[in-house]
Amino acid sequence: MPWLVADACDQIWRRVMVLSLKTFGSFAIRDDVGTELLLPTRKTRALLAYLVFNANKPQPRERLMALLWGERDERQARQSLNDALAAIRRLSRMSGTVLLNSDSEQVTLHGTALESDVGRFHALVDADPASAAALYDGPFLDGLSVPDPAFEDWLIATRSALHTKACNALERAAESAAERDESDDAINRARRLIELDPLREGAYRLLMSLLYAKGDRVGALQQYKAYAEILEKELQIAPDASTQALLEKIRQDAAAPELSALMTQTSAEPVQRGTAVLPLSDKPSIAVLPFNNLSGDADQEYFAAGLVEDLITSLSKVPEILVIARISTLPYKGKAIDVRQVAKELGVSHVLEGSVQKSGNRLRVTVQLIEGANGTHIWSERYDRKVQGLFDLQDEIIRNTIIEMQVKLTVGEHARVASRGTQNLDAWLLWVQGFNEAVNFTREGHARARELFEAASKADPNWGHPFGGIAWTYREAVRRGWSTDRERDICRGIALAQKAIDMDHNDPVGYMMLGSLYVEAGRFDEGISLSERAVEIAPSFFTALWGLADHLVRAGEARRALEMHARAKRVIAQGIKYFFPSEAIANHLLGHHDEAINILKGWLQRKDRADVRCLLAAVYADVGRVDEAHAEIKRALEQKHDFRIKDVMRERGFVDPKLNDWYIDLLKKTGLPD
Repeated sequence: MPWLVADACDQIWRRVMVLSLKTFGSFAIRDDVGTELLLPTRKTRALLAYLVFNANKPQPRERLMALLWGERDERQARQSLNDALAAIRRLSRMSGTVLLNSDSEQVTLHGTALESDVGRFHALVDADPASAAALYDGPFLDGLSVPDPAFEDWLIATRSALHTKACNALERAAESAAERDESDDAINRARRLIELDPLREGAYRLLMSLLYAKGDRVGALQQYKAYAEILEKELQIAPDASTQALLEKIRQDAAAPELSALMTQTSAEPVQRGTAVLPLSDKPSIAVLPFNNLSGDADQEYFAAGLVEDLITSLSKVPEILVIARISTLPYKGKAIDVRQVAKELGVSHVLEGSVQKSGNRLRVTVQLIEGANGTHIWSERYDRKVQGLFDLQDEIIRNTIIEMQVKLTVGEHARVASRGTQNLDAWLLWVQGFNEAVNFTREGHARARELFEAASKADPNWGHPFGGIAWTYREAVRRGWSTDRERDICRGIALAQKAIDMDHNDPVGYMMLGSLYVEAGRFDEGISLSERAVEIAPSFFTALWGLADHLVRAGEARRALEMHARAKRVIAQGIKYFFPSEAIANHLLGHHDEAINILKGWLQRKDRADVRCLLAAVYADVGRVDEAHAEIKRALEQKHDFRIKDVMRERGFVDPKLNDWYIDLLKKTGLPD
């Protein structure tokens, strides 16, 4: 039967066919002999490109519907998505492979079933930058426009990120070729880099050096002239000091070896362009640039300026973040800028930029948080709202920006956990201020924190989180001996923590505080169980992990406590080093004396506290370093002359009476009074 033979041959053909997708420059999908295959609509092509870019990552159908058919009702959007997926599946039948896996909830594209230039680019960009750069022959999905705001914003952000990666790869490839003395190759790559990024100063400097080294002094000078002209036209500034120094060397016809040092100067060096370069702050810092008005509506200039002003004011209320004043960022308004250069000139680690666009009754605001050192986009968000909700939108942008700044730069995931349950900006800012007062762990700080948490509760009576904060202040008063009626304050704290849980059964702060207060009441098993519930609800919640570890130490479960401490450290924002006194005690219990000493010394470098000096003295006493133990106690009593053993044990006492007695004996050896 011939049709069976034909079918068999067809199946063999299908199995060996390889499909490839081109996304850089114009979109094109081809079979293994180069024949271009067609997809019926632009949105189907856009969907395939999006799935390929996110290959092997399940994509919720709801997200895909919102991305490309957000203007349609759910039934229409779902049908349109199904039609587009059906068209892509026809490619699967043609290739004899399974491109898609899908169910009623999500869709996944198999990255191995379809070759793509963007997939190869990502695979090569670090290991082989030259090959990666060679794949980049135009902007991502150039010419593929889809009139859907969500897709448009994703495309703009993705296109920008890929362009930056391609330029960085090409720069590394050019520098590598120069190091290998492959000057022609290096020159070609430097010229290509300038075509892609006409304002990249390092590329001009490299090209000038390469041309001069080949004896083309005139060509090197022409490159400087071309760069100076484009800088003057676009930014009204001059080339930086290192580029001008290279120019002078070439003008003086200096020896080639002297140029090699100049050639290696990078954009990380200080620059002087009429604006003094400020030293980088030792804490997270940010400059909020003037937002671009993309709508052509002059009235939106006022909204954009007001939004930036409010962002700066609100960010300034977060003590861990240094915020540059608006007067310092105004000179960048309306100019094409290099974010890395701005970060250097203002001495900040991060830059926030955005745009405002009004169309009819709709307003779109895009916000991006960028790392100043390398120009990497680390967070972006787009907001589409009706103009009538202008002030709610403004509050939401400010709130989310502060949250993401804290997540990326300071307290990590705690910022997101703390923001749950309210959209009230005033309430949330009061909570943030209260939290930052509380973490000073002083009597006065907790008194102010309680006032701020109470004000947050009044600002949003339906938000349970502030009640957990107030409970925290009662817990600390009990734990640190500030309370004048211990039993009363434990009862008050328990009632408040329970109220926080009743208002939100998924609020980890309520469970965390209730567990801590039960521990203070001597109900360790219940307290640990509630603390475990807080960690179960929010596995990356730093404070809950830390609190559970603390309780486990007091329960004598040192190994498990160290596991919680390790998890807590993993969720702290990158670059922040944190030390836990309870981690030191856990190591002490396990006989890891040197580690315990290092942790406690690390804490004391961060903050000098009498109780921590007593813990350090106890370790010294345990290993026979009695003189050092006495010295630590002397310093502790200089801080708190009335500090006693009971003050240490009130906060650090163990469930096991034998452990308690052992630790009290150590404290007696240190010389700390009863």
